This record gives sequence, structure tokens and C-alpha cells, in this order.
Amino acid sequence: MFELMQSVLLIFIEAICCKSFFETFGKIRHKGWINIIHILLLLSSMCFYSHILSEHFVLRQIVAILVFSLFMY
Repeated sequence: MFELMQSVLLIFIEAICCKSFFETFGKIRHKGWINIIHILLLLSSMCFYSHILSEHFVLRQIVAILVFSLFMY
């Protein structure tokens, strides 16, 4: 259980850093509660594919790139 909490916290920090990195170079399209929903969806999708595809490294990286591209568009 402790390992799961560590993984989710690490993914949450990674999602926050990624979002702030993309906001540095791009235009912020939505403000307010949409940002909170956006981060939660990014967090849940990252947790989902990292857990489901834990045995397949290459496929997990491809899915990660696609998910990040979709969410940061």
C-alpha cells in the first residue's frame, strides 16, 4: 500500500511539473476549475497506463507520449 501511495505521489508531482513546463512556453487556454480537472485526468490516465503496461516498457513509453501530447494540446 505504501508503494502505491509513493507511486501516485510521484506521478502527481510529475504531472504538475509537466503542466507548469508546458504553460511556460504555451498559451494558457483555460483557467479556473478546468485546470484542476485537467490535472486530475492526466494523473489518473498516467496511473492507469503505468499500472496496466508495467511489463511492456516500449508500449508504455509510446502510450505516455500520446497521452502527454493529447492532454497538453
